Amino acid sequence: MKNVTKILTAVVLCAALFASDQRISALGGNAALWPGDEANIPAFPGSINDHAMVQVSGVGWTLGDWDNDPVTADTYAEGQESASILFDKDGTSWGFTYDNDGLNWFNMMYGNGDMGLTISMVSLDDDAGTEASGFGLGWGQTMGFGDVGVNYASYEVGGVDLSTIAVNWRGDLGFWVFDSMTAGFQMADVGDDSATMLNATAFTHMDAGGADVLFAMGVENYSDEVGGVDDGYMHLQNTVAVEANMTDWATFRLGATYAYQLSGENDWTGPGGDLADDGWSLSTGLGFNWGGLSADYTIAQSFFNDPVSHITGYDGDNLTEQGVTLTYKF
Repeated sequence: MKNVTKILTAVVLCAALFASDQRISALGGNAALWPGDEANIPAFPGSINDHAMVQVSGVGWTLGDWDNDPVTADTYAEGQESASILFDKDGTSWGFTYDNDGLNWFNMMYGNGDMGLTISMVSLDDDAGTEASGFGLGWGQTMGFGDVGVNYASYEVGGVDLSTIAVNWRGDLGFWVFDSMTAGFQMADVGDDSATMLNATAFTHMDAGGADVLFAMGVENYSDEVGGVDDGYMHLQNTVAVEANMTDWATFRLGATYAYQLSGENDWTGPGGDLADDGWSLSTGLGFNWGGLSADYTIAQSFFNDPVSHITGYDGDNLTEQGVTLTYKF
């Protein structure tokens, strides 16, 4: 189940086109809850028309100790770095993305001011005998009833066929304490295995003066068939996040998520998905903005145990556990 879930999440939900993942990671991990961020482009390609920028992700990706743990450093580097450009030419938006995951040779974005289109091509034939080929298409548009995005991908990697389809929607909602909602359907076939996911999340943003506070509650239903064995779960997903201005050029971010399993094939009801999972995730980050240039970080949890040593340089640990995203907007 884990392999299929990973593919479903990575290929369908987290396409590499514009990976401004540091801001979103620090705010709970769901870009759909932050409509203005360019990380929405994979799920809602219509948002291509809203941005013009150069972005580099995975800067300073080295996490492991090269002397004592080079394997970790190499593993983390794989697929983490990317460079993207998105610009307007005579009223038409064009974008191109390049990354180091070793598979994609062509990623392009197109927007006509109304709808957006993404195209990706995969091709690999290396010395180790690994072969990969395929394509991905995405389309999106803002309509009267909300934002819509549709993605389809078909690949063959190492002799295994993979196909995915995703449909995402986001719009207004006037219910209880919420003013917006997002929902999606994702399906993946990996060889003889398959997986489907349905999710719906209601959310609201609250203006707290110098801060933007997010509150979201949703339901996620996942099912798969791997090796002829059925598995799945239904989770209640909760997110609380805040993005607060420290100065006119620095922003602090905090995101907490909590998942509670309502039902599952493993007969578990409670936090997370089993006894070893508490369902809890906490992340923090920093954003720096100097005019058109911005830098987004997630902050390693160890920083808060001894911030003085980190700031003064006595602690040699990294400030971030991920790479840094640099963006220049124009």
